[in-house]
Amino acid sequence: MTEQQSHIEDISRESLTTFESIALKAEQKYQETLKSSAEVFASVNTFTGGSAVNNLNSITLSNREGYLALMTEPAICRVVATDEEGKTNTLYISRKSTVSLDGDIELASYHSSKGRLASIPVGDEVTLEIGGKSRRFELLEKTRYKPQLAEQVWDSKHTVFEGDDYGPLTVESLRALLVHVKEEDVEAALEAMLAGDEPRILEGLQHEIRTSMVLRDQPILDKFQDEIFRLPIDAQLLIMGPPGTGKTTTLIRRLGQKLDLEFLEPEEKSLVTKISTEGLSHQQSWLMFTPTDLLKHFVKEAFNQEQVPATGENIRTWESHRHEIARNVLGILQSPTSSGRFVLKNQLDLLNSQVEENPPEWFEALQEFHHNRIKSQLSQGVGILEPLRNEVNGALIDRIKSSMPAIDTRALVTVYRALEQVEGDLIPFVKSLKTDSDKEIRKGLVQTFNTDRQFLKELAAFLDTLQVDEELDGDDEYDDEGIDEVSAPTTTVQKAEKAYNQIIRSLSRYKYLKRAVPKGSRVEKVCEWLGERIPEDAVLLSIGESIAIQNGLRRFINASRRYVSEVPASYREFRKESLKARVWYNSAPENRKHVGPMELDAIVLLMLKSARELLAQNYIARNIDEACYSLLRSIADRFRNQILVDEATDFSPIQLACMEALTHLETRSFFACGDFNQRITRWGTRSHEQIGWITNRMDTRIINAVYRQSQKLNEFSGKLLQVMGGDVENHGQLPEHMHHTGFDPVIVEHCAGVDAVARWLSERIQEVERSVNIGQMPTVAVLVNSEEEVSCMADSLNELLEEVNLRAVACSEGKSLGERTDVRVFDVQHIKGLEFEAVFFVGIDSLAELLPDLFGKYLYVGATRAATYFGVTCNEVLPDVLQSLKTQFVDAWG
Repeated sequence: MTEQQSHIEDISRESLTTFESIALKAEQKYQETLKSSAEVFASVNTFTGGSAVNNLNSITLSNREGYLALMTEPAICRVVATDEEGKTNTLYISRKSTVSLDGDIELASYHSSKGRLASIPVGDEVTLEIGGKSRRFELLEKTRYKPQLAEQVWDSKHTVFEGDDYGPLTVESLRALLVHVKEEDVEAALEAMLAGDEPRILEGLQHEIRTSMVLRDQPILDKFQDEIFRLPIDAQLLIMGPPGTGKTTTLIRRLGQKLDLEFLEPEEKSLVTKISTEGLSHQQSWLMFTPTDLLKHFVKEAFNQEQVPATGENIRTWESHRHEIARNVLGILQSPTSSGRFVLKNQLDLLNSQVEENPPEWFEALQEFHHNRIKSQLSQGVGILEPLRNEVNGALIDRIKSSMPAIDTRALVTVYRALEQVEGDLIPFVKSLKTDSDKEIRKGLVQTFNTDRQFLKELAAFLDTLQVDEELDGDDEYDDEGIDEVSAPTTTVQKAEKAYNQIIRSLSRYKYLKRAVPKGSRVEKVCEWLGERIPEDAVLLSIGESIAIQNGLRRFINASRRYVSEVPASYREFRKESLKARVWYNSAPENRKHVGPMELDAIVLLMLKSARELLAQNYIARNIDEACYSLLRSIADRFRNQILVDEATDFSPIQLACMEALTHLETRSFFACGDFNQRITRWGTRSHEQIGWITNRMDTRIINAVYRQSQKLNEFSGKLLQVMGGDVENHGQLPEHMHHTGFDPVIVEHCAGVDAVARWLSERIQEVERSVNIGQMPTVAVLVNSEEEVSCMADSLNELLEEVNLRAVACSEGKSLGERTDVRVFDVQHIKGLEFEAVFFVGIDSLAELLPDLFGKYLYVGATRAATYFGVTCNEVLPDVLQSLKTQFVDAWG
């Protein structure tokens, strides 16, 4: 026996003994939590101790889950390091939770400062902050585990050993290794051999065949990933890199570490403690966005592996979250309880190719339009009031004018601060005017009702015949926000009364200002219906003068709210003017209340950015709970301490900016990962310049060590990038010492029709199972070009696979996932972020005809989902642009 092998066996014995010790200690602690909880709850006064009980319960539950995790996974790594004093330290590292051990061996959490040692290469030195002091360590040895408990005996599979003068070496089973060195245990050695558990110490890192459809578990990050996930909580970062480099894992590990208050730096802990008093606890105040529901499911599973509680409220698709805040928070979309200006039409696409290629330019034009419109409204307000000056209102008009000597769109918040000082006198004056005008309007309604008791019901019926998008009066009317708290009408006649009041107000103002009622407007149609029931001109002129003054003054009451709430109205006018100028849009909507998804993104972003600008003002932050700031309060309640984004390049720059605008004002913590080569959406983010537009605080880190693919598939994906004009510099590199040669990809041409393709796929799938020879079917995905093809392909393939007791399942819309050994059939659009041992791409030539600009990216994404086996079918022949790759393919795996 060599000295090296003897050393590995010694470490193996110590490791399994330590696993047992950790698990036993964790079980004891777990039982103590059960006992202590029962005692505390038995003694607590339930009338006075509710808060204490909740806090204790939360802490106890977290500890209990941590001990349970240690009972199934005692450690993920063992390191030996020397400090500056020359003392040798042996440290076991757990994924998160810890217990105290006897003797010289210590257990530390990977989240802790000492946990960094797990990611440092052997032979490197690192300085760690421990207990407020800097200590320097040199790493001598590292062992990475995958613990398993079977029949009450601990083992570790695919354990990697590295030392200063050896390794990396992979031991398939520590238990099998130790059984075979016990010469007296001949029977155990025989049983292990018969079970296929012969001890093997292999050179280098070995590929593990994927047998379950989950994200790869990477409990220990490499040195570069580790540095990224430990960045301060208020950092903003985009992680770029090719598929299989652990970008998503790094995001997940970062969140887990930043949610654990115990391991935050003092400055971080102080920050989150301060802001957590405002609403959600820090552990709940986070959001992660994924492009698909399928990826959302797998990310959630990965969070659970990291002992991070994650619900549907924490991991969301942008489409779902945008719809909720646009409808229920920002009031952009219509609902039974709000008067939103728009209706979302998911298939509506009015924007031209210029917007598709450079969304920021379009958004900035909208932003400038909105600012100029708001500025114009304030200036027009002064213009309206000046001719109406009299002894009663003159002083107020002068105060308003002095509040805005020169309105600059870049300094609107300064104007709002000055106007706040005037509002106290404006509101009672406007209330008085409104009371008088409301009385006059009410007289007319009472007179009409006296002659016709069915009047309001008949008016309601007539209003129902009008088009939904017909407005009462355009944008010149200002509501009573900040004047009176008026409950929303609920009954039919209440809505009719409100409409009558608004019509008379608008008509009176038009009369007084000597302006014609707009042709075809709702005002004109209702006035025609009212006929002789309209009040006399003298009454209308009197009401109109009061309404004109009110309208002028209202522009300066709660003006800051309109900086946010008027964005939808600004967008409607912006689109209207842009269509006239023939810029940004290909066509107008059939209904002016209809908007497409990208249009809604822009409205949401401008409202969020405007709100953040106001919320950053001290005078607003101090008074945020006042009724006039209710909209800002609602928006601020949606901010989160941490925002994370997976597959960021599939989102548009505007969508990413929306997500960044949901970060808490104090943390602005925004972490995203992506790859320009994998962008499979027309509107996705295309360049670093677009990333820089989102936020000027964004840093970018590139990681390119690929842990997923075989050598042959990695070479193939690199050549695919070359022929498709992708970013070759962003191509991944396999880690040193990785032993995973793999197989050449396979292809079949002139294979059209579901049955013919299914036969070819069935033959290749059976080759895969024979090749891996592990007694278990590895993960296999079949990618088709549309949702309509999923079920047909699954049915046809299933008939053939039944002969070998396998099953194909249709993963319709990426939601039905099947069982562990199933062959899964997906629409290719749902495949981002996942990983399989074998992937087959069906009908690449058809996709090239359907999406000539994106099919190469789809093929790249499909090819990089595969760890070892990749196949392609063509209805006719490989597309011309890919012909140079034909020599990379073989016909079968034999």
